[in-house]
Amino acid sequence: MPDAARSRGTVHLLRQNLWGLGVWLGGVICLVTMLLPADSPTRVVLVNAAGLVALLIFLAALLRMRSDARAVWWWMWIYLLLTVVGDLIYDVYRFHLDDEPFPSVADAFYLASYGAMIASLVLLVHRRQSGRNREVWIDTSVMSLAAACVVATVVVMPVLNATTAPTATTAISLVYPLLDVIALSVLIRLLVDVKRMNPALTLLAASIACTLTADLVFQSLAAQGVVEDSPSWVDGLFLAAILLLAAAATARGASEITQPSPTSQRTKARLIALAVAALTAPTLLAFSVWSEVGSGARLLAVVSIAVILLILWGALMLISLVEQQSALLADLARRDGLTGLPNRRTWDFELERVATATQQQGMPLTVAMLDLDRFKDYNDRYGHPAGDDLLVDCARAWHAELAPPALLARYGGEEFAVLLPGVSLAQSRPVLEQLRRATPGEQTVSIGFAERTPGEHIEDTLQRADRALYDAKAGGRDRVVAHGTATSRAPSEYPG
Repeated sequence: MPDAARSRGTVHLLRQNLWGLGVWLGGVICLVTMLLPADSPTRVVLVNAAGLVALLIFLAALLRMRSDARAVWWWMWIYLLLTVVGDLIYDVYRFHLDDEPFPSVADAFYLASYGAMIASLVLLVHRRQSGRNREVWIDTSVMSLAAACVVATVVVMPVLNATTAPTATTAISLVYPLLDVIALSVLIRLLVDVKRMNPALTLLAASIACTLTADLVFQSLAAQGVVEDSPSWVDGLFLAAILLLAAAATARGASEITQPSPTSQRTKARLIALAVAALTAPTLLAFSVWSEVGSGARLLAVVSIAVILLILWGALMLISLVEQQSALLADLARRDGLTGLPNRRTWDFELERVATATQQQGMPLTVAMLDLDRFKDYNDRYGHPAGDDLLVDCARAWHAELAPPALLARYGGEEFAVLLPGVSLAQSRPVLEQLRRATPGEQTVSIGFAERTPGEHIEDTLQRADRALYDAKAGGRDRVVAHGTATSRAPSEYPG
């Protein structure tokens, strides 16, 4: 067994090292791509080789995935395949035929790759959505319209204004930004409703974002007729998109990205995105008319945008305050006002939750009841404020002795409860004995505990722990008693 565990650890470490090496290698390849001249044969070979390797890595990961997730990733692999083939054909035109026709056969593969990408994203959204949410669709529409405004301004309008271009060239030039907007809209719909991103989904979103950004920049330059002046980082983004997609298929959580996710509420980041989307059209309008209107209109445009930003700032501050107050109220509802420990309500919830989890995992579960000895006499002798201080001191001392996932809660009055998931009856005794010894001052505590038996309801286990507590009281107090080690009697009145 130790050898097997060591082997598994070695394999895990090797995978981590390979993953890190792959990340560094991918970054180096992208950097070299951006530094090499556009017509460098080394650059062409490097880019195409990286694409083919990414295809093979993606395919290997795809074959190991769960069957319910493969459909989404198959469409993504087809998208990657079409993109890599399109790149190869484009390089053949450039370097072997000394020609760069537009449109060409390469464009057919590029356009088909967009179809595969959109199909994959649509399927992913369909698989993940747990229900219809009107807010999600409204937010998606607002952000998508803003993106469409940007694309129309920087790509579509320049293409339409270039009247010298042939009709076929113009049509193809318009199809690319249209597909960009569609893919971006589906990506926005996916991300708007994501409550928590796993590594695979993060890498997938980053890959598509790189593709869309690079393509829009390229199409914008093409509309202006300056493709040859395309910055080197655009090609680097295209290559990064390919490598990120292969990384997404091999990353943790790749098989789980299709699992339905609970609908998320509007977060701060989501509200900021909405505000930016709302500002997009007015900002573009202000820039478009900047040189055609007088100074008064320019000042009005600037002031309007500033007012909107200030309103956004105030709204975000208000949201932060509400979130803080909500978190505080939620915490107060879960905790005992005196000791700061989880209260009875939280105990009941956690008891059911942990009981279900440990039963599903086949783990032991032990519960314990703690009661301060002669606490009434203590209150009568020193007063209730001193009794409150004693409860606080005991709670602090016991809490310091327990490590997660153990749970200490105030059950009521001078009575406390302890939940020990994954701990058997025999393993629990040293832990509870340590709690007894940690009781501050000269105060003593009686503890009764029980381990849940297979098929037993957790409330019955709690009752057995309560009977053991009674046995500890009846046996002389200041002791730890497991249910069944003494004569178990129904608890009536504790001796105190």
